Amino acid sequence: MCGNFGLLLLDLAASGRIDDLLATMLRVTMARGAQSAGLVTYKDGKGTRKRVVNGKRTDLCDKLMQMFSRELSRTFTRPTIFQGHTRFATTSIAGFDGCHPHQFSPPRQAEVWRYDPATKATFKPNTCNLETFITHNGDLEFFELQEVLIPLSGLQALLPALLHSPLPNSGDSVCAAGLLELMRTAGVWKDSVRFGYVFGALKWAASPMVLLNNNELWSAQSLARVTALFEEEWKKVMARSEEAASLGALRELFTSTMQDTLREHAAAIPMPSSGEGAQVGCEMLNALAAAAVDAFFDNGLLRASRIFLEGAMGSFGLVLSTSLEADSELVVAARGQTMSIAFYPDTGVVLFGSEAAATKAAMQVPSADAAPKKPISQAEIDLEAPQATAAAQSLRLDLDDVNGEVCRSPLPHMAAAPTTYGRSPYHKWLQPLPHTVAGGAAAVG
Repeated sequence: MCGNFGLLLLDLAASGRIDDLLATMLRVTMARGAQSAGLVTYKDGKGTRKRVVNGKRTDLCDKLMQMFSRELSRTFTRPTIFQGHTRFATTSIAGFDGCHPHQFSPPRQAEVWRYDPATKATFKPNTCNLETFITHNGDLEFFELQEVLIPLSGLQALLPALLHSPLPNSGDSVCAAGLLELMRTAGVWKDSVRFGYVFGALKWAASPMVLLNNNELWSAQSLARVTALFEEEWKKVMARSEEAASLGALRELFTSTMQDTLREHAAAIPMPSSGEGAQVGCEMLNALAAAAVDAFFDNGLLRASRIFLEGAMGSFGLVLSTSLEADSELVVAARGQTMSIAFYPDTGVVLFGSEAAATKAAMQVPSADAAPKKPISQAEIDLEAPQATAAAQSLRLDLDDVNGEVCRSPLPHMAAAPTTYGRSPYHKWLQPLPHTVAGGAAAVG
């Protein structure tokens, strides 16, 4: 069981209602499990997470909302994500370690390159706080990597070696968080190079589990040395970015540049013994460069979620967020678990959750422009015209939990701000929803 719930605050005028909406959603979702619960939100690019474990005579909703009261009552200046979860323990005990939201690695400072739409092919750097959170309903059983099925126990050993961070707990969901951290790389060269190593170079090597057992995987120092090569060449290309007339041309130029650079430094780049041989070694380096550059341009939350679902075996109701897109993007995914998203354009909120009923929490809330900041009574609703409530202008999308579906919901203002990565050919398959919702900025694929 277990359940995701949460909302996107789009219209700041609706901020006075989010505590009531979240409490209502939490109480509905607690039918799926009320042993523990948690919430995360972001402010100034930093995540604030609160988690509670229910007691014998305590009310889970009251405990979590009280603990989160400061974040709910603050003044909001930007659109905001609230991502929550309630839990019924399945693969681990009903304790604090298994409580969602989960992150694998602790927050860190990273140099992030953001695409500047005012220029043809230029990215600009900024040092940002980087952290990723997931909430997960279901069970992660296996992940297919390099055509090898890796069980949960293998992931628990492999992910700390790849991410150079200790395993936070023994549950399955934290491994889902680790896999998503491994795949969400856009705009960050260290993360993109690591992705290129795992999903590019190692295609020519033995199973990652064999390399792990042989102690042949890259150390943190090796990753740092190769990343430095990419960063040095990237800065040179950015200094003369006029050579690339478009993002596509920039991608091709830099891929070719890095393939040449890596071959020049091949002796200093550790590769597994199974990849020995001049031809194989060259192919590994070429694959590393190509996959890393693609990851830098493409691997935002959307592509990360699709790569995860393509390789993961189990059941998944996922909500993904990251500090880099905390005020502009959220991804919800489903396969084998129900997930719904409800859009309330007049109220200024988007609700999402495992329980479709929870997403109805805003149906009797007046529009964001209305004076009252508390839910109106049924008697008042009966006296109002139909358009006075959000129900008249709401739309719910139930994701395809049989075949699997991903919904990327950008916030309306994001088009006016620099994105982390440029417009990528990877996103050409996206189809917009057949309704004007969330400013017309939601897309499904």
